[in-house]
Amino acid sequence: MTLAQGDATPPAQPEECLIFPKLRPISTKEFELIPKYMIGRQSLDTINRFSSTINDVLKAKYSLSALGKNGAKKKGEFNLYMHYKIQESVDTGELVNYFTAKDYQNHTTMKLDKTKLNLSTVLRHCKRLCNPKGAKTAQYTIITT
Repeated sequence: MTLAQGDATPPAQPEECLIFPKLRPISTKEFELIPKYMIGRQSLDTINRFSSTINDVLKAKYSLSALGKNGAKKKGEFNLYMHYKIQESVDTGELVNYFTAKDYQNHTTMKLDKTKLNLSTVLRHCKRLCNPKGAKTAQYTIITT
């Protein structure tokens, strides 16, 4: 069968099959409940763009982790893969989905500046992120409910 005949479905792309944690966007109702001192002059669109960027970072991180050692070697990112595996085993001790400031910088070529840290405070207030206590590095854990 071919796709032209319409009987067969196209093969699934490997990236689409991966399951990675996602942040839900902030709704307008939630945005109205956030204290003004947290938001400052930021708009709802700015907060949702930041959460979308975090989703991109998470997708890149967990798609690399899903490749395994051989896949990471083929892509030339074996050192980054091993760094993620060491982070998972040393920092967390349990299976949680998180990213660090270094992950954000590696995948977006931008740093978590003061504005983005303020936006992460808004995401923590809305129960999208949390910062676990006792981690050796600053982690932002994804809350999926």
